[in-house]
Amino acid sequence: MEIRRAVQGEFQVLSDLAFRSKAYWNYGSDYMDAARNDLTVSPVEIEKNPSLYLNMTGKLLVSTNLWNIRHKIRNCFGYSSTRV
Repeated sequence: MEIRRAVQGEFQVLSDLAFRSKAYWNYGSDYMDAARNDLTVSPVEIEKNPSLYLNMTGKLLVSTNLWNIRHKIRNCFGYSSTRV
């Protein structure tokens, strides 16, 4: 298992994870299209707001975006190909 700070070049992987995580809950396509911008992670956001990257077996499992010196959780997305 690897836990580390995300780097700017991983913005697309993190954005895809956020979108898949939201889609897991079977929101309609209209809602998901409307939510896409809110779920998109930019390189600037990664730099300004430390994001943690949890990787197991070569796949990103969790991205957590922490946003202030108290490290309050802003967004936490996780995805598994298997429904629980």
